[in-house]
Amino acid sequence: MIMKKKIIIGYTNSKNEEKRVAKELYDYFINIKDIDVEMLDFSSCFYILDNKNILKKIYSLFSKQNNIYTDTHIQKSIKEYKPNIIITTNNLIDHLINYYISINITKCKIINIVCDIQINNLNNKYSNANYYIVNNKVIKNKLISKGIPNKKIIVAGTPTYNLDKINIENKELTLKKYSLDNNKPIYLMLANGHSYTYEYFKALTKKEFNINIIFVSGKNKELKDKCEEYIFENNIKNVLILGYIKDLYNLYNISDVIITKPGTSTLIECMNFKKPTILLPGVSIDENKNLKFMIKNHLSVKVTTPNDLVKKVRLSINYKFIIKSTQNKLMKLESYNSYKIIYELIKKL
Repeated sequence: MIMKKKIIIGYTNSKNEEKRVAKELYDYFINIKDIDVEMLDFSSCFYILDNKNILKKIYSLFSKQNNIYTDTHIQKSIKEYKPNIIITTNNLIDHLINYYISINITKCKIINIVCDIQINNLNNKYSNANYYIVNNKVIKNKLISKGIPNKKIIVAGTPTYNLDKINIENKELTLKKYSLDNNKPIYLMLANGHSYTYEYFKALTKKEFNINIIFVSGKNKELKDKCEEYIFENNIKNVLILGYIKDLYNLYNISDVIITKPGTSTLIECMNFKKPTILLPGVSIDENKNLKFMIKNHLSVKVTTPNDLVKKVRLSINYKFIIKSTQNKLMKLESYNSYKIIYELIKKL
């Protein structure tokens, strides 16, 4: 009889990427015969609902006054399931499980999936996972600089992105579907629902560069309507405006440059697609730290104002080596089958 490894995949609802990675891993491991797997939401340990029902982080992580360690549902789940391994997608869970190990609630091993490009809060003082799974060698070097031992860091890519799991259609088909001119560079601008991108959109489209511009507003219908009204009133022809779509990977595939805010999920996807990015200002501290990380490693170009975006796009058109240089660095980031690598690691623990 085969002894199955018992796995808990822990996440919180603080960021979409955490839950998405957890769900992708769960869907993969649920079909593997020598593994039993469960998902566990740790949000109640680290986050509280305010009066607007918005999850807010409890910053005093180790304060027992906030009942960080006394969430009975979490403790009971771990005690009853008796996992061999807990895979975490949030650094705070890593800290918590180490505490549970110290008070004999569990004796499990820990694998930390490092979802965030910005990992300044990860260090060897509080985080003591057996292994850290990172997206690429750039992030691995960052962890090493934070004191995480090299032997603990496994470069495995991101579980949410694997070409063998994503049905990417032929580029010509995508171009035809969206009636795009194949002879012009394609600049994909992602608003992610943020209204502040409208001023950047106006400044860029006003210049009518010899490029295709795809603007994806997300779920912000008011933003989409404003952008459509602007290009109609100004008779601008080289712009395609889309709302919320499920075709984003195909748009990544046909694009030459991505213009976006520095959200973690988007940046990881752009790196995996090897697409150069022009980064708008972030809307949070974490996003602006992401931006600094990308610029420091020469993986993106940043802009600070709408006029600055126009300037950087003009430079990228007139001096193609700027974007080509960034793309060359991205091409050196290898692609990995993260599911297989993580499974092989689990078998060793």
